[in-house]
Amino acid sequence: MRGGQATESFNGVDWAKLQKFKPQFKLDDSDFTFLSTTGIQMLSDVITKVYETELDLSKSIIRFSYECFLVLLDRHGKWRVNTVMKSFADNLIGFASSYSNMGDVLLIEWDWQVLKRAFDEMKRYL
Repeated sequence: MRGGQATESFNGVDWAKLQKFKPQFKLDDSDFTFLSTTGIQMLSDVITKVYETELDLSKSIIRFSYECFLVLLDRHGKWRVNTVMKSFADNLIGFASSYSNMGDVLLIEWDWQVLKRAFDEMKRYL
């Protein structure tokens, strides 16, 4: 855009060129190891900052808190990032998303077992 006018036309995307996303891996309790107490705090819808949680992250359920587990997985299940998130939501049940065309998976919840079920449901509908 230049001066409010398009300088080039957009010809669209050939979605057929992208690989179909169909994860073949499963999650088990070992995928929910949270070794660091460092997490992400939502200050607004778009602004975050680093914070330290005081929760015992070895327990599978976070109760009575504004914090939840956050897991980011690559499309093949080869790597993951496990952390906690604060102030994301106060009423959430198993958020699972293959949010990008790369097929990475984002899981957010207070309970590991619900995270696993949300992941399995997401796979079922892909």
